[in-house]
Amino acid sequence: MSSAVSKKRGFDDSFQSDDRRLAKRSLIMPEVAGKITCIELVNFMCHSSLTLNFDVNKYNCSYIIGPNGSGKSALFAALNIGLGGAGRSNERGKRINDYIKENEK
Repeated sequence: MSSAVSKKRGFDDSFQSDDRRLAKRSLIMPEVAGKITCIELVNFMCHSSLTLNFDVNKYNCSYIIGPNGSGKSALFAALNIGLGGAGRSNERGKRINDYIKENEK
């Protein structure tokens, strides 16, 4: 649809050009899912020192299980912050300093 026709009909075709640009960009740089291979926490929330290695070549899925208070949520809070999320979205603290293990600050 030409710009003159689209404006006459009340459509904005600028989105169409954005879609084409994004389609070209995705052909150049395809999105590839990443895999978490290792997590290391030091003085983070309830963990003094924790290292988890995931054998992503052998297993496609890993489960994090444990009793209440064992630090499962702390692990996911660390992942969230480590991947660029805001600390406040974890509902555990409002600042990054709130996540440092007590008596270790």
